[in-house]
Amino acid sequence: MTPFVKSFIFYLAFLLTSLAILSCSDLGDEALAIENEGCTDPLACNYDESATLDDYSCAFEEDICGICGGDGVVADDCCDEGEFTDDCGVCGGNNSSCVNFTDEILPIFENNCTGCHGGAGGLHLDSYENVMSGGSNEGVVISGSSSESLLWQKVNSGEMPPTGNLSQNEIDLIFQWINEGAQNN
Repeated sequence: MTPFVKSFIFYLAFLLTSLAILSCSDLGDEALAIENEGCTDPLACNYDESATLDDYSCAFEEDICGICGGDGVVADDCCDEGEFTDDCGVCGGNNSSCVNFTDEILPIFENNCTGCHGGAGGLHLDSYENVMSGGSNEGVVISGSSSESLLWQKVNSGEMPPTGNLSQNEIDLIFQWINEGAQNN
């Protein structure tokens, strides 16, 4: 056996003995920690508190579907494949869940409002187009915002109609119709 081979065997034996003596606890807890990749920014909507290594996936906004970092742009993006939203934003809906202008809102106006708001000059509440044009006042109906709509403010306060004949159900329907986007359906 050559001196080189003897040295190599001695070194190998020493190395194996050293490894056998060395335990996992000698390496410390740091060496045993498993890195967990994820978003480490607590301000992100997809923050992962168990992440120890940032994977640069942090997102800070939800899309229209409420998905953090999602790519939904329009309501139809939130539906299952082949489904579309109805006028009230219901995936696969048939408009039965939303207030209908022609069948529910217009009759309220015809029965309680068009005596004063259906003839010459000013605000006309006798058709969808006239309601939305607002007559001489802009902002009579702000689609999607009853609180900004002059019509709702007047109805909700009891100022209109002056006879005060609207039921709570009729008031609630006008509120819901405006907040659903004041659809012409």
